[in-house]
Amino acid sequence: MKNWINLLPWRQQLIAQKNRKFIYKISLFFTALLILGMGISLFHGNLTRQLSEKQQQFYRQQDEFAKLTRQVSQLRRSYEQTEEQNLISSDSVSLFLSWLARLPLNEGELTEFLLQQNSIHLHGYAENQQEFDSIHQYIVQTEWIYESKLTHFSTSAKGLLAFSFAIEWGRNGKASMD
Repeated sequence: MKNWINLLPWRQQLIAQKNRKFIYKISLFFTALLILGMGISLFHGNLTRQLSEKQQQFYRQQDEFAKLTRQVSQLRRSYEQTEEQNLISSDSVSLFLSWLARLPLNEGELTEFLLQQNSIHLHGYAENQQEFDSIHQYIVQTEWIYESKLTHFSTSAKGLLAFSFAIEWGRNGKASMD
């Protein structure tokens, strides 16, 4: 009789071992693929959230910029409306300068003088009530001033009397010494 050596169980074990290694490698590959996909998904979600936040910030800044642009244009329009430049004759300027030189300020000071077409705005302070009264009388008694308004009056902690006058002068924009 012939003895046959059966190599089949040995081959079956080898094939089974190779199949286990193949399944193990495939499962590792799919696990790595799954982990990589989850990482990419988290990264994409994070980028999407950051992009959304940046877009919201951009839209807020764009709205603020639009508001500021509107405010600037409104301020420009109001400035252009209030700052109409009108020519004042040199005689009128000389008259105002001499009038200012005679303003009865002894201890006080004139801090602002604004000359416009038909008005003068004076801001300053006086040391005491008597000095303020003499300034007020001087303004009221000036012939070419037809209206004067005390727009601000206050006393400071130092005892100074702060004042502001809005003065309308002349008729048709002309000052005269008549």
